[in-house]
Amino acid sequence: MALAADTTGEGNEKVGPGSGKKGGGLVGKNKWYLIGGLGVIAILVFFFVSRSNSNAAVGTSASGTSLDPATEAALQSALQAQAANGFTSGGTSDGATGATGPAGPAGPAGPAGPAGPAGPAGTTTIAKPPTTPKTPTKPVKAAPAGFYTVKPGDTLSAIAAKFNIPGGWKALYNLNRSAVGANPNLIHPGLRLKL
Repeated sequence: MALAADTTGEGNEKVGPGSGKKGGGLVGKNKWYLIGGLGVIAILVFFFVSRSNSNAAVGTSASGTSLDPATEAALQSALQAQAANGFTSGGTSDGATGATGPAGPAGPAGPAGPAGPAGPAGTTTIAKPPTTPKTPTKPVKAAPAGFYTVKPGDTLSAIAAKFNIPGGWKALYNLNRSAVGANPNLIHPGLRLKL
C-alpha cells in the first residue's frame, strides 16, 4: 500500500523556537508529564530528607540507633576527636556548635617521673626522750558554802569545774534537782544553785 504524499507541506514544517507556531515539539507535547515527574521527584526528595533528619535525631539517643555497637563506638570516637580538634559537623571550626556534653572518664595514670636531685646534707641530731613536765599539785579546795546565780552560757559541768565540786556536775545536779527540774541540760540564767 502506498502512502499519499502530503501536498500541503504542513507535515514538513518545524515547530519550535523561532518558527512562529505554538505547541508542538517534544517539550510542548509532554510538558504536563515533565511537570508531574518533577513534582514527584520533589516530594520524594522532601520525604527522604525529612526521614533522614528524624533518623539523625533518633540516632543521637542511646536506644534509637540502628548501628551495631562497634560501628557506633567508632563513629562516636571519630566525632569526639573532631570536636577535640575544634571542628564542627559543618567542617568549620569557627563556633556555632551545640551544647557541650559531659566530660568522659579520666584516663589511666601516667608513669612516674624521674627522681629529683638529692638535697644538701644535714646535721644529725640525737633525739632526747621527752620529759614530762612537772605539774604543780593544787590542793583541792572544798566547795564554798553558798549559792551561785547562773549566767548566760553556764552549764552544770562548767560550774562544777569552776568551784571544784567533788562529784562534778552530777553532784551539783543532785543538790539542785528540785530547782533545775528533770533535765540537767536545761538551766536558765538567774537560777540560784546551792554549792
